[in-house]
Amino acid sequence: MNGANPWFDAPLRPDPQLFPRFAALANELVDLQDDELFLLGVEFVIDSARRLGAAAD
Repeated sequence: MNGANPWFDAPLRPDPQLFPRFAALANELVDLQDDELFLLGVEFVIDSARRLGAAAD
């Protein structure tokens, strides 16, 4: 992936009443614009879901 990614372009505006920890880290999260790192995280989530699904069978 090259260039800007819409996942990272929009400002993070969580409701601080509902998500106080997320809101406290919003500036740091905006700075995480490494597409490769993001996709690695997505891959880990998918792999975990597959393992959980296989264990449930």
